[in-house]
Amino acid sequence: MSPSVVALFLVFVFITSAFPVSAVDRVGGQFWTYNVSMPVAGLNATGTVTYALSGQDSVKANGVSYDADILTISGNLSASSTLFGVPSSISTVLGGARYESRGGMSTIREDSLQLTNMSIGSAPVQLLARIRTETTTTYAPPYLSKFDPATTSPGDTWTEVITLNTTTIVNGTTVQGISRLVTYKVVVASSMEEVTVDAGTFQTLKITTTDSTGVRNMYWWSSKVQNFVVEKRYDWLSSQPSMILSLKEFDSSAGNGTLIAVIVGVVVVAVAIVILAAILNARKKGEPVPPQPHQAGVPGPSQVPPPTPPGVKAPGLLEKKPRN
Repeated sequence: MSPSVVALFLVFVFITSAFPVSAVDRVGGQFWTYNVSMPVAGLNATGTVTYALSGQDSVKANGVSYDADILTISGNLSASSTLFGVPSSISTVLGGARYESRGGMSTIREDSLQLTNMSIGSAPVQLLARIRTETTTTYAPPYLSKFDPATTSPGDTWTEVITLNTTTIVNGTTVQGISRLVTYKVVVASSMEEVTVDAGTFQTLKITTTDSTGVRNMYWWSSKVQNFVVEKRYDWLSSQPSMILSLKEFDSSAGNGTLIAVIVGVVVVAVAIVILAAILNARKKGEPVPPQPHQAGVPGPSQVPPPTPPGVKAPGLLEKKPRN
């Protein structure tokens, strides 16, 4: 193999190894805070919820292990209402964790915790209750596993068939345990959409999923945010969303590991080019000088007679006789 081929191969290796191939770069310190509106205990509660990257782990879903990024969930919701003159209010603390495929956006598992304090009526006649609800859902294969931020384009469509295992525990008692097979039809909008939220204005890719029960979920993905900007859930036959998440603030700058990798990649490629140039230059110096074309009146290399050995008369020379 010639040195130039080896050098070109090295350049290729440096380029492919220096630049990241993953579209989602999860690094510690990233977080996304959303304004949220959702039903809690029959009331429309509002507040905020934050997803913060806390680590990585291997997670099982339906007996299959997946490498996952762990996003810790924290937040608060509240609501109040008056029905027939009777006031009622709730306050809810949110917790739990979401496990996403490493380097992607698909959901493998979600652990949800709601601690709700509910009040109905007012003193001296007032009903107080505290409800602790824990829900664990696993998805096999992961939900939205065919969504790849690096390659998914406007107009794409596909189908996902997923086994959902859900367990719900209320105040320490298991009230529901369901395993079911769900088919999702996924449609990507035909063009990018500009979305404005509290966190700013973003160009987004709108993704709609509809499951076999008629429930729809809509997501607006932003490569700048490295997450969804807006999420909406529509129950069966409903024209109004039952849940809305809208990005309030975020910090994906910790994902500058990608930018650093790109800079390092550029430097490495530059070094590879220098190496290539040096190898080619050294090769040129070692090559024999090609024969020059013959010029009239100038003897070529084949026309120059070899040197005459000592004591032998050169051919073609006249011997001079000594004068008497």
